[in-house]
Amino acid sequence: MNKLKLLFITRDFSQYVERNTFYLANELRKWVDVIEWFEPGDIS
Repeated sequence: MNKLKLLFITRDFSQYVERNTFYLANELRKWVDVIEWFEPGDIS
Protein backbone atom coordinates (compact mmCIF):
# COMPACT_ATOMS: atom_id res chain seq x y z
CA MET A 1 0.00 0.00 0.00
CA ASN A 2 1.29 3.48 -0.88
CA LYS A 3 1.78 6.08 1.83
CA LEU A 4 -0.66 8.97 1.98
CA LYS A 5 0.85 12.31 0.91
CA LEU A 6 0.16 15.21 3.27
CA LEU A 7 0.87 18.93 2.80
CA PHE A 8 1.41 20.39 6.27
CA ILE A 9 1.15 24.20 6.20
CA THR A 10 2.77 25.80 9.24
CA ARG A 11 5.47 28.17 10.41
CA ASP A 12 8.97 26.87 11.13
CA PHE A 13 8.83 26.26 14.89
CA SER A 14 11.98 24.11 15.09
CA GLN A 15 13.95 26.87 16.89
CA TYR A 16 11.15 28.05 19.21
CA VAL A 17 10.30 26.97 22.75
CA GLU A 18 6.77 25.97 21.66
CA ARG A 19 7.51 23.11 19.27
CA ASN A 20 4.23 21.15 19.16
CA THR A 21 3.81 21.47 15.39
CA PHE A 22 7.45 20.44 14.90
CA TYR A 23 6.88 17.29 16.95
CA LEU A 24 3.58 16.61 15.18
CA ALA A 25 5.24 16.76 11.76
CA ASN A 26 7.98 14.39 12.94
CA GLU A 27 5.41 11.87 14.21
CA LEU A 28 3.35 12.14 11.01
CA ARG A 29 6.45 11.19 8.98
CA LYS A 30 6.26 7.70 10.51
CA TRP A 31 2.92 7.07 8.76
CA VAL A 32 2.64 9.42 5.76
CA ASP A 33 4.83 11.35 3.35
CA VAL A 34 4.89 14.88 4.79
CA ILE A 35 5.71 17.99 2.80
CA GLU A 36 6.07 21.05 5.00
CA TRP A 37 5.30 24.52 3.64
CA PHE A 38 6.78 27.51 5.50
CA GLU A 39 6.73 30.22 2.84
CA PRO A 40 3.99 32.87 2.95
CA GLY A 41 1.87 33.40 -0.14
CA ASP A 42 0.51 31.16 -2.91
CA ILE A 43 1.38 27.46 -3.09
CA SER A 44 1.66 27.27 -6.84
